[in-house]
Amino acid sequence: PFLEHIDVPTTPIHLATGGSFAAVAANMVAAARSGEVESRQLFGSLDCDPLAALVPEGELSSGLDGSLAVLSEIAHWAGKNAPELRTITVSTLPYHLAGANAVQELAFALATGIDYLRSLTDHGLEPGATCRQISFRHAVGRDLFTEAAKLLACRRLWARATDICGVAEEDRAAPIHAIASPRTLTTRDPWVNSLRTTVGAFAAAVGGADILTVLPFDAAIGQSEDLARRIATNSQTILR
Repeated sequence: PFLEHIDVPTTPIHLATGGSFAAVAANMVAAARSGEVESRQLFGSLDCDPLAALVPEGELSSGLDGSLAVLSEIAHWAGKNAPELRTITVSTLPYHLAGANAVQELAFALATGIDYLRSLTDHGLEPGATCRQISFRHAVGRDLFTEAAKLLACRRLWARATDICGVAEEDRAAPIHAIASPRTLTTRDPWVNSLRTTVGAFAAAVGGADILTVLPFDAAIGQSEDLARRIATNSQTILR
């Protein structure tokens, strides 16, 4: 089952859905209801990000306009039924993996966020309600100061952009999900990756990330083993 062994009312759930965000979101809501969990108890993010899915794939099953229309429907539903569940994720991972630097990643994040803001307001959502649906996802590498500054800059840029759009101050927040950079991991001598991901995790914490994912040291090789996942989890615990 989709949510088996998860205490939904007390556990935030953050998905990675790609271009299938509509189907996965529907399955999550259906699973919650089948487990007698009310929609208002759901919190986390649904990772609806058609632009990020379009970049590596080159196409979307419903096309970009169709995907944005579905995105607006999901956002409408969440705003009324699951106010603690953010539906839209602005992810810079595709650009990061393609070699973008920190400044370029921020530019893509800001452009994508504004594009979603325009699209959803065109579909009838208020700007403030739209902003309450948006969160950001950034990869954090091993350059401690640059990565921390990138997350801090993301918040300030988004606050400035939404201020210009007339969004109230309480709706300008930019929740950030930081993920250890996959492009910094090596397949040879992978144990050294633990050092890289630890530096990235520390940069994310200093930069004020709200959610943190530390990749196992063997993530670049394939399916991670129990030891690697345990070390990734423990590194967050020790840093905390």
